Amino acid sequence: MRKIFILLLLFNAVILSNAQTTLTGKKQAQITQLSEQKKAQQNFLSSSLIVLILTIVTAAVLFRSNRQKQKANVLLQSQKLEIDKKEGELAIQKDNLERSYNNVEQLGEIGRRIISSLSVETIIATVYDDVNSIMDAWVFGIGIYEEGRREIEFPATYENSAPLPAYSDSIDDKNRLAVLCLVNESEIIMGDLQTDYKKYLQNFPVPKQGELPVSLIYLPLKVKNKTKGVITVQSFRKNAYSNYHLYMLRNIANYAAIALENAESYQKLTHTLNNLKKTQAQLIQSEKMALPGELTGIAHEIQNPLHFVNNFSQVNRDLIQEIKNQKSLSAGQAGKLSNEELDKLFVDIETNEEKIIHHAKRADAIVKTILQHSRQKTSQKEPTDINALADDYLRLRYRGMRAKDKSFNATLQTNFDTSI
Repeated sequence: MRKIFILLLLFNAVILSNAQTTLTGKKQAQITQLSEQKKAQQNFLSSSLIVLILTIVTAAVLFRSNRQKQKANVLLQSQKLEIDKKEGELAIQKDNLERSYNNVEQLGEIGRRIISSLSVETIIATVYDDVNSIMDAWVFGIGIYEEGRREIEFPATYENSAPLPAYSDSIDDKNRLAVLCLVNESEIIMGDLQTDYKKYLQNFPVPKQGELPVSLIYLPLKVKNKTKGVITVQSFRKNAYSNYHLYMLRNIANYAAIALENAESYQKLTHTLNNLKKTQAQLIQSEKMALPGELTGIAHEIQNPLHFVNNFSQVNRDLIQEIKNQKSLSAGQAGKLSNEELDKLFVDIETNEEKIIHHAKRADAIVKTILQHSRQKTSQKEPTDINALADDYLRLRYRGMRAKDKSFNATLQTNFDTSI
């Protein structure tokens, strides 16, 4: 029985030993498997960490690159805006230059049209057409100062393309804008007559002809330092005129002033020549002047101042043509005269005008003397300048002798008593 019990114990021990060996093998396998899993996990974590680090580095690089790209885009955008701004400024400058060039061309053409006329009515009509093509000249007028009558005469004023009756403003009427413009030699510009008139007038102005405007411009017409009159444009809209309109009107006013001066000189010359022609016709019919020698002498005497009148008139025409040629040149072009040279030309024209008037008066005095000599005798007695009468007869007889005999020469010496 005891042997059986021992055998059972040995059998259990063997079974227990086998079980323990089996269990130990399983545990070792599990430990090995766990070690491999841990190693795999460590490898995975290492790989993941490396990938993560690479991802972070890549993200950092991409973020930095993106920041730099954004900065570059901002800089490029700023530079593009600056370039666009400069391109816009250059475009504006180009437009201004083209506009200035066109203005010079347009003003040159306008100046040639205005100055080419010697009739006051034609000048006013030409200026009106040119002004009306540039701005809103619903009302337009040119006033010419008549110094003898102390009036500003408006021979042709237009409203809505229709001429208005002629009228005049007394130079003593201080409630007239034209008078203020002329007397003060200053520009008058109003964008709203209802409120702006108080700057110039005490009473609200009432036009002599036409409707009351809303905005207006008055400019003096000046040649050198002489004011010839005024020019005005008026509109029924508020603030109808810009700086561009004012600039163009100032230049046109200069042309108009020169043209009016030329027309006045031409009218004086025409009047003088007509009088001379009329006097010559009367002399031909005069019995006292029937002798050929006397008539030739008279003709020579009259011809001298006429030569001066014609010569100085031609010089003036050449000077005016030179001014017109200079006006047609664009700014900066070679050959453009300076303001000082243009002023000298105006001085020369004014000097020639004085010489023309002087010699025209000489011819007029000769004609008056001849008319006095050729009048029929009357019983009425008149005071006579004996010295002038004797001097006239002496020179007329000398011319008559020279006409008959070209070789005849004499020195004329006189010693008049200035007290008689």
